[in-house]
Amino acid sequence: MPSVCPGGPSRETTGYEVKDLADTLHRAGAAGARVLWGPYTAGRRPEAMMRFPGGYVAELHEIITTFLTSG
Repeated sequence: MPSVCPGGPSRETTGYEVKDLADTLHRAGAAGARVLWGPYTAGRRPEAMMRFPGGYVAELHEIITTFLTSG
């Protein structure tokens, strides 16, 4: 589904779940990626939008593990 960035062109985006968002942002930044916005919390899950070299845009979501216990 196309995502429209304010002031920018429509682009296809893809989301990825990552184990550690802060570490992923650091490593991706070292490889030339740029944070477009975030990190921010949506619900209880940290997220960020990044642009990678070549213009690829992806939304990154930290995996949240919830354990349900009964009585």
